[in-house]
Amino acid sequence: MASPGVRRCAFKIAYDGTKFWGTNPQPDKRTVYSEIRRAIRADRLELARPGIPFASRTDKGVSALRNCIVLDFLTTKTLDQLVPSLNAELEDMAIVAAVEAPESFQSRRASMRVYRYALVYDEAFEIAPLEEAAQLFVGRHNFKAFARRDKKRHGKPGAYESTIESIRVERHGPLAAITVRGSRFWWNQIRRMVPGMKAYAEGLCTLVELRAMLEGGPQVTAALRPAPAEPLILLDVEYATPEFERKREWLRPKEGWVRRSRVEAAGAGAFAGALVELLG
Repeated sequence: MASPGVRRCAFKIAYDGTKFWGTNPQPDKRTVYSEIRRAIRADRLELARPGIPFASRTDKGVSALRNCIVLDFLTTKTLDQLVPSLNAELEDMAIVAAVEAPESFQSRRASMRVYRYALVYDEAFEIAPLEEAAQLFVGRHNFKAFARRDKKRHGKPGAYESTIESIRVERHGPLAAITVRGSRFWWNQIRRMVPGMKAYAEGLCTLVELRAMLEGGPQVTAALRPAPAEPLILLDVEYATPEFERKREWLRPKEGWVRRSRVEAAGAGAFAGALVELLG
């Protein structure tokens, strides 16, 4: 376990990304980081170490169901005391699972990350071409053409290289749910892969052209603009060990938030559906 007097806790957190300017701290902006720090102060807890390491950094508008953070508390409280107490303070987010972790545990060292993008299409859309394009990205590739450039990585060996284990495409009415599993993702990677898949599905490029982009070839104009952030969700961050606990009583302070979120989602869906009919 952690050093004497220090309780290292790993938390899986869910948050509505439309309410935050991403995970990382930003001056005068409400972020997931600033909300967690506010809740810690409100709960009169003390951290043994500064900073909040996230397993995955998410941009403004991107939501999460199980991102992971690690916090070192100077406290004698147990998880059964800490989690519901913090959940009572947190707004637009919740701790959904937790575990007391060994000192060696690092949130960034995940075995797998799982994202889902909800692509909106009309009822006449055929999903097969989207699935065909998605499979191009499975395996180890250099995703430089499908990632936002990072000056810190220029010239470094293996820059923008990573492995995608699988991509699943499922049809849900007017939505195509694209679920991507991989150990590592670069900045904006999924939001830049999706337009590439969509461009092929709509006949704006060929599979040969998309494959060439993965091999350093010319870029396809239709695949360059990042997809909107709001339909992207970080579903989970997976670890070999330790095993996270989930307890219903930990989430009781968040029942009102869940109900409000469902009502807001139903209202937004109903309005969007009616608007499509009105404009159609």
